[in-house]
Amino acid sequence: MTQREKRAAVPVRLKRNSTKEMYHWKQDTLVARKEGSCSMNVEGPFYVTEYCIICFTPPQAAPANMREHYNPDRCDSCARSSCYVAKQPENDQELDQMIEAMDLSCVRAIRYCGSDSQVLEKLCARGLRDQCDALKADSHAPSD
Repeated sequence: MTQREKRAAVPVRLKRNSTKEMYHWKQDTLVARKEGSCSMNVEGPFYVTEYCIICFTPPQAAPANMREHYNPDRCDSCARSSCYVAKQPENDQELDQMIEAMDLSCVRAIRYCGSDSQVLEKLCARGLRDQCDALKADSHAPSD
């Protein structure tokens, strides 16, 4: 095999800079979700729990990824509207917007069940450790 063929066989990945790759949710390893989730969430590490009461802020913070849903069949004492993850982040800008939406959620109903170390670091830096399913509540280490 020639050098050119060897280089062509290596998958090409987008780079943030010389040492970090661009985020894409399909490269993230998922852990078990700690909370029940809205059935409208798409597959992936970010999800909205069934406790969302739609403060309307997350869809504004992450318009490419979050949507609002109105359910007129819910009881009067239940929240008739909620938000859900319509599309997982596929680049750094969408990731930052999703983290912003998590931070702004009034009832902390948006969670992360991925294990990407850079995402976990960003979430912990924003004080969102309790919304990371891969982290133990009392440590910075991934859960077993």
